[in-house]
Amino acid sequence: MNCYIHIPFCASKCGYCAFYSEAGAGEEKIDRYLVHLEEEIKRFAGTGTVCDTLYIGGGTPTLLNCCQLEKLLTLLSEKVRFADGAERSIEANPETLSKDKIEILRGFFTRISVGVQSFDADLRLKIGRKCSQQALEEALTMVQKADFPHWNVDLIYALPGQSEKEWERELRRAAETGVDHISCYSLTAEEGSLLGWSFTEDDERGADL
Repeated sequence: MNCYIHIPFCASKCGYCAFYSEAGAGEEKIDRYLVHLEEEIKRFAGTGTVCDTLYIGGGTPTLLNCCQLEKLLTLLSEKVRFADGAERSIEANPETLSKDKIEILRGFFTRISVGVQSFDADLRLKIGRKCSQQALEEALTMVQKADFPHWNVDLIYALPGQSEKEWERELRRAAETGVDHISCYSLTAEEGSLLGWSFTEDDERGADL
């Protein structure tokens, strides 16, 4: 079975995101969510089902503090049966990563997916992606040094005002990090997203990029 766990909390809502998440939730609310999640995981574990892949997304899973992450991963390690060689992946926002968090994640996950979206600070600002250039570069360096078995970066293209040369620079910069996978998504005006009210897609331009 392929398993997905949703962490529905973010520091702030990005303009392109239409997934369910709550911005600015305090640690107490996250703790309450983890209590309910623990009950769900225990019920799942009671079925004896073997987990072939695990993906933790959001929201921002790495918004959890170190204690919360350790609690969740200990629970998964102790209660869930994983198939041999099962891939265990987690999404991570650069601005929420720290050396301690990465060390915790490296002890459990076989893949970390870093939500870069764009290496260009101005383009990130246009889509409401609140991550400083310093936080982005520091996070990538820490992930590189952690030596995950696999890691990838997510990029969004067809951003407002983005040229072909700028998109080419994005791809080259991603390749230079040493990732073994790059996920590329065309910016879409999803219903319910902040950009959905103000952004019109250019499908032809997106296809060219």
